[in-house]
Parts: sequence; structure tokens; C-alpha cells
Amino acid sequence: MNERYNIGILVANIMDSFSNRVSKGAIAAAEAFDANLFIFPMKYLDVDYGNTMLDMKFEYQYNILMDYAAKAKLDHLIVCTGTIAYICDDVRKKEVLDHLSGTPLLNVASNIDGYDYLIYDNKAGVTQAVDYLIKKQNRKHICMMIGKLINLECRERYEAYRDALDANGIEFNNNMIIESDISEFCVSEAEELLDRNPDCDAVICVNDEMASVFYPILQKRGKSIGRDIMLVGFDDSPFAVKMDPPLASVKADAYAMGYRAVEKAVNALSGKNDTDHYCKTEFIPRASCSSESLYLSNMNNVFSGDDTAIAENIINYIYQSSIPAETYEQVKQFCLKMVAELRSRIINRTADADDLKYLSDKTEEFLSRNRYGVELVPRMIETVDGCHKWLMRNAPAENVSVINRIFKYAVIKISNGMINDFKKLEDSQKEHTHLSNLFTRDTLMFNENMAMSYARMMNKFYCLDIKSSYLFLIDEPAEYHNNGEFPKNLKWKFMSYQDGMNFSMVPANERDVSSEYMYRNKYISDSERHTFIIADLYSREYQYGLLLCEPTSDKFFADLELVVYQVSAAVKLINLISEQDRINEKLHMKNIALENLSEIDEMTGIYNRRGFYRAAEAFIESSKGKDIIVCYADMDNLKLVNDGYGHSEGDFSIKSLALCLKEAFGENGIVGRMGGDEFAAFILSEKTEGIESIIGKKRRYIEHLNRTANKPYHIDMSMGFCECVCENSYDFKEAVDKADGKLYDNKTERKRRNKNKVSETEH
Repeated sequence: MNERYNIGILVANIMDSFSNRVSKGAIAAAEAFDANLFIFPMKYLDVDYGNTMLDMKFEYQYNILMDYAAKAKLDHLIVCTGTIAYICDDVRKKEVLDHLSGTPLLNVASNIDGYDYLIYDNKAGVTQAVDYLIKKQNRKHICMMIGKLINLECRERYEAYRDALDANGIEFNNNMIIESDISEFCVSEAEELLDRNPDCDAVICVNDEMASVFYPILQKRGKSIGRDIMLVGFDDSPFAVKMDPPLASVKADAYAMGYRAVEKAVNALSGKNDTDHYCKTEFIPRASCSSESLYLSNMNNVFSGDDTAIAENIINYIYQSSIPAETYEQVKQFCLKMVAELRSRIINRTADADDLKYLSDKTEEFLSRNRYGVELVPRMIETVDGCHKWLMRNAPAENVSVINRIFKYAVIKISNGMINDFKKLEDSQKEHTHLSNLFTRDTLMFNENMAMSYARMMNKFYCLDIKSSYLFLIDEPAEYHNNGEFPKNLKWKFMSYQDGMNFSMVPANERDVSSEYMYRNKYISDSERHTFIIADLYSREYQYGLLLCEPTSDKFFADLELVVYQVSAAVKLINLISEQDRINEKLHMKNIALENLSEIDEMTGIYNRRGFYRAAEAFIESSKGKDIIVCYADMDNLKLVNDGYGHSEGDFSIKSLALCLKEAFGENGIVGRMGGDEFAAFILSEKTEGIESIIGKKRRYIEHLNRTANKPYHIDMSMGFCECVCENSYDFKEAVDKADGKLYDNKTERKRRNKNKVSETEH
């Protein structure tokens, strides 16, 4: 079996009509050609939304997906340059394509030298629209919202408009056109165009979104759309037919373009010669460019002519030309048969019970087979009403009862269907809201294991119909500013993955991955085809990584931004918590170091007075009821050493005595400098052979010290001891005081003995 092709497609905002439909068409083609598809939903390059668009301030971050796609090393990339870079000139568009040129490319909705391309046949549709307005509707002053002429599609549609005016003998002047943004943010330009042209009787726009802007403007000016001023859009977006009145448009099937783009990519990879670069366009007249009542409410025009004409009129009236071309013929044949049966059974003869049953069944079949949205219900009822009147005008009087019963049955069926549709929609929305809440809740539920938290956030991904997903994070969040240079040589971490209701942490030894591995990781099954949406994870100026999502349907498009914001927030929080943990750990270590410094005597390296008593408290807590030996000591003749040899020699002596006590009490003892030349120490009795053993160790150390130090003075110290059972810190401090008292007694006794020796020598 041949390895599947991995094809990427870069689109603009996936919820915009064109990008949405292109993506859906690409998915269908990928399924048909058994190819893996990776959708990179960007926004728009080089757009400056200004201060009025603060909620969009950081949407430029989505465009980093272009860099990720360039490094993905997929087999082929489809780039919708015409929309992603719609405000850019061809030089800038070429820069975009050159940036991606490490992978074979197909340029969509734009034609740049050196790259294969796929564009609409813009001229045909616009020419049809202008011809219709002039020849069928007798319009003389047709204006145009031309968008941005640096955009190829805008330019071609404008040129087709000019050529069509010229071919029809209509004089053109520059006041009849205006450049603008190609989104809903073109209100001021639309107002200006109308102000410049008070005799304007039709407006053509380079897309439907721009045309929709005129509806409230013309209503406010008291102008009737379709009578005073006709409107034509381009793209035939799904919302066009839902406008009131329905918007006439040039059908440029983005779904077909997406399908065709994937087909061209597959052909290129397979070595097939594919030189067709155009997708056809067709003008679809609707009520916004017709003063005829056919598109409004006069059903006499619908039910006139032969059976074929009536069938076509029914379809055009109900669907306003929005029915997909592939199903039009099927619906037409069914309508044709239905009209023929009504004429045969109701108009041409007396109907009986069998006719009533047959026509009732056919009515139910028509309503169930021909799906219609809530927005089409009024036209469905009007069509049934028109049919009722047509039959009443033409059928024998004896069939009135049958006609009324069929009419009543049809209206009830439509009403019940509408109620059921509303209920299903309501139930679906409630279920989706509930599942979205579960997703939102679980993405922000962390535990102490931060690495596991990345996996746990995927716990409810299945609630949003995500079949599988894979989380990749940048080793350190990368700062990225609009139009700035994105950091190179990023290090990626593969943190976790989800498969249905199961989620897992990636083993630590598998987390370091390359850019291309992300799209071919070992957890992606090779046994089936996949469609992934690449979700960019960011917060304000920082990029955190990306999430590969495999949705079960294109309904996920509507949830993509929810996933991006929620997962980005979760990743940011985990990152902040982890960073805080690292800071806390550093602070903890510093505090330990500071605490040690505050408890350690700087000169000797043993405990100071504070540290000695704190160490004693911890010792007592773990050794209550046990016998201990406590010692208090001080240096002999420190003042004489300091005065005779300097304080540095005194310091040497104190350090030496600290080492002596550590040696005498061993590793199980605690030794501290209490201040000046005074020391304290203690040890469990069971850990030593007794006081005499400690004194012996001290004496041997002092003898060795004085023999080897080569000092002109003698170093020694006096010691006092106390043996006791410690139950609390009070007992311990009392034992220290007693040892200090013994020290004083010992020193007094030594001085007395030394004095007696001197006296005996003198005598």
C-alpha cells in the first residue's frame, strides 16, 4: 500500500465564509483521495486594526502558523494567499510564498509568477451580473465597491465590470467606484459612494460581506432594495439567501475551490499534468436585483406556464437559487412529478380517496426529502398557499374538499417540522453548552504533577467532538510582536495526547521532538486517514506552542477559538504555576542558606548561640527522656594572647578550640560558639563513653595542637559538664547553666591550685 500524502492548507479566519467553505471542500477531497490533511487557520497578514479593534490586537499571533507550516515538511502546501494577504501587493504575496517554498506549493485565489495557482474565473460571473442589470432590469447607473485593487480578485472583478459596461455602451466615470476594506468595515466608503452618485440604481460589490453593509444604509435612506437600488454581491455566501430581500450574488463556490485545490495537489504529487487554473463562476439573480414579484410574494408568477416551468419556479422561489447544483436536478424532477400528479388527479378529473392518500403521502415525501432551514419556512408556506390557490382556480368544484384537506395536511406537516427543528436545535445547543462547560472546567483542573496536568486538560476534548489531539509546547514561551521576527531554532516538547476519552502523558524520554515529527508522531495511527486542525496556542505577546486536533466533523470550526483561548489559558497557568514553583524552590534554598548563615558562626563554622539552641530544640523533640551530657567551655588566657600577639592570633586560637570540641564530641555531638571565647556542646550519653572520654579526646587534641602549631603561646580551654535527662528546652537550658557553673568552679579551682604552686615555690 502506498504511503498517504500529507497535504497542508493555509487559510484565513476559518469562520469567514470563504475560508470556512474552502476548508470543508478540502476535507471532502482529502477523504476522496485518501490523503492526510493539515489545516492551518491563520488570520490576515499586515492588517492594522487600530485602537478600535483592541479585542483583535493579538490576532496577528495566528499568523505564526505560516512559520510552523514552513517547517512541517509536508508533501504539499495549499496557500490561500488571496485571502490571507488580501491587503498585500504581489511583491508581499511573493515574499509569503517564497517563505514557504521549501515545500511544493499551490497558490489559491492569487496568481504569482513562479507558482502554480488556482483562481476563480472572475470575468464570467461579473459580466453576467452586469449584463443582467442592464439588459433585464434596464439599469443605467451601476456603481461598484471595488475593494483593494492590489488584490488580484478585486482587480479582475473590477476589470470585468468595466469591460461589461463598455460592451453595453454604458459610460464610466471614476465617481462610480470606490476602494475600501473587503469586510464589513467599509460603511463610510459605502455611504460616500451613494453620496457621490445620487442617481445610482445598482451597486455591485466584490463580495457578499460588503454588499450586506448596504442593507441598513439603504433602509435608513428610505431606498427599496431591488426596486430603487439593486444589489449584487460575489461568492454566494450561505448568508446571502437569508438576507431580506435575498442577496443576488455571483456564485463562486469556495467549497469546490477547496476540493479542486486538494485534487491539484494530489495530481502534482502523483506526477499528473494538471494545467487547469480556473474555477467557474455564475451569476445567481435574487430579489435584491429584481423588481419582479417572482422573488417576493406574488405566487401567480410561480404557478404559471407548463409543468416544467412551475417546477423550476417552485425551486427558485423556495430556495432563491441557494440549492446546491448537484441536488437541483433531483429536486426539480420530484417537483415536476408532483405538479404533474396534481394536474392529473385534482385539476383534470374528480379526485377520490386513493388520490387523497397518494397526494398526502407525496406531500409528506416532498417535505421530508427536501430539507429546508427555519429561514425557508415562510416561503414554504407561501408556496403551499400559492399551490392551494392555483388548484382552487383550476380544479372542479367537487375537488374543493380534497384540496383543502391536502392544504391543511401540508401546513400542519410544515408547522410540526418547524417545531421539531426548533426543539432539536434547542436540545443540540443545550447539549453543546453543557459539553463546552465540561471542557472549560476540565482544562483548568490541575494537580501537583504539572506534567500530568497537560494530559488532564485533554480529559474532556471528546466533548467538543475531538477524536484525537496532540499537545506540543515550546520549551520556553517565545515573545513575538506584530511584524517582528519570530525566534529561530525553537526547542519543542511533546507533552501529552488524547485518543477519544483516553488521555496520556508522553514519557519524559520522548518529549524532545523536531518540528516535522509533530505531524508524523508515532501516536498518529497509519491505518486510517486523518484531518487535523492546527491550533496556535498564545497569550498576548507570547507563543506557547500548538495543538493538533482531529475533529469528527467540520462543526468543530465554530469551537476552534474556544479551544485556542481555553487551552492557551490553561498552558499559560500551568507555565506560571511551574515558574512560581521554581521561584519558590529557589527562595526556599536561599532561605535555607540565609537561615544557615543566621545560625552559623562566621569565624568558626560551627553553630552560633541561636543556631545551637534551635538545633537543641530539634534534638530534644526526637530524643525526649534520654540521658545527655552537656558541656560549657571557654578559652584560657584569650586576653593575654590578644594583647601580646594580636587579635588574629586570638582568632586562630578560638577557631582551633572549635575544631577541638568538634573532635571531642564527634559526629553525633552538637557544638556551638556562645559568644567571645565561650562554647557549648552536648551529646547523647549512649553515643559516647562518658565525660572522661570526651576530656581525654580534648586533651590529646590540645597536646597535638600546641606541639605542631609552632605558636609562642599555649592554647587550652576549661570545661564544665552536666549530665541530665531532658524532657524540654527548659531542662536543657538549665543543664547548660549548670555546666557553665561547673566551668566556673573548675576554673576557680585551677586558679587556686596554680596560686598554691607558685606560693610553695617561693617558700
